Amino acid sequence: AIPYREDIAKLLVHKEMKLDECASYQEGLVHNLNRRRDDDNNDALCIASVPAGTPETSTARAFLLIFLSKLPDIGNGISNKVITDLCHYLIFWLLDNITCCPTPERGSALMTGSVNYSRKIRAWQSLCLLARFVTADVADAVMEKVFASMSQTMHGQIRYFLEAFTIQCARLHPKHFRP
Repeated sequence: AIPYREDIAKLLVHKEMKLDECASYQEGLVHNLNRRRDDDNNDALCIASVPAGTPETSTARAFLLIFLSKLPDIGNGISNKVITDLCHYLIFWLLDNITCCPTPERGSALMTGSVNYSRKIRAWQSLCLLARFVTADVADAVMEKVFASMSQTMHGQIRYFLEAFTIQCARLHPKHFRP
């Protein structure tokens, strides 16, 4: 994964440029996932599948998020090379390229559903997954960027993930939050 780390970073925040027909069926997919079939007598569970027309990038992003969530914790078998060359790279790429970018005009927020809005919320969601890889040697630099982001005007949905990431980091490195 390390040779593809920039592609991975870009895929974490990728937003398709159009609304696909498959998006309208996602609610039904989730709702029916664990429901037993009413019209069958065999008592089998419904089988979920990716809706037809789902962009390959969305499927790849889902697998990427699962991959990141399944990486071993620090101290449980993950190599230092993966931590520094992949995880730290992704953390700083997301902070530098997406989350710390100022909003279009001072005092204005991004429009919900816009490409920039989607990129920011996906970046903070990804950072929440990567928070466990913020090590003591990079915690100060990460927190400096996070606190700069906190001064921006942003939607509550984005701020929620920013605050969740900050709390996760504070729990891991409380000395970096004390005066």
